[in-house]
Amino acid sequence: MGIDTVGLPVTELKLPLRVGGAQFDLNLDPTVAWQCLPLPHDVQSPKGPVHDLEKRLLALARARVSNELRLQTSFRGDLGIADLAVGNEALSRALSEAEIAQVAEHAAVFPPAARDGDGRWQDVLDDWAEHDGAAPETVTVARALNVLLGDVSRTGVPSRPTVQRRPTR
Repeated sequence: MGIDTVGLPVTELKLPLRVGGAQFDLNLDPTVAWQCLPLPHDVQSPKGPVHDLEKRLLALARARVSNELRLQTSFRGDLGIADLAVGNEALSRALSEAEIAQVAEHAAVFPPAARDGDGRWQDVLDDWAEHDGAAPETVTVARALNVLLGDVSRTGVPSRPTVQRRPTR
C-alpha cells in the first residue's frame, strides 16, 4: 500500500490549509505554523524510516505546501504565495504595501500578520524558492528605484515614472 500524501498532526492548531490532511494557518499563529514547516536542518534523524519520513515531509512542504498555501490579504482575499511580493525592511518603511506590490507587478504583499517574529517564515520561503517551490517576488531597493523613477543608471535622469506616488504632507 503506497502513501501519496502525508498528514501532519497539526489539526489541533486550527490551521485551515489542508495538504494531505495537514492544515496550516499562518494568519492565526505564525510562530507555531512556521515551526511546523520543515527546513533541511530539521532533518536530523539517522538513516532509516524516521529519516525517510522527515525527508518526505520536507519534499512535501517544498512541492505541495508552497504551491497550495493561501494567505489572507487585506484587499485581495486569499492568494497563493507566488501571487505576493515581499519588500525588504528598508522598502517597507519607505513604500506602502500597495506600492511594493505594484513594483513587483503582483496582487498584494506577503501579509505581515503571516510572518513570525523569529524570521523562520523567510527561511522557509527561501528554501522553497531554492528548490523550485512557490515563493513571493522579492522587491529590492534597486528594483523599486528603477520602477518608480525609471532607469537612472546611464543618464542620472529618470526615464519614466511608472507609479503614482501619494502626495506627502
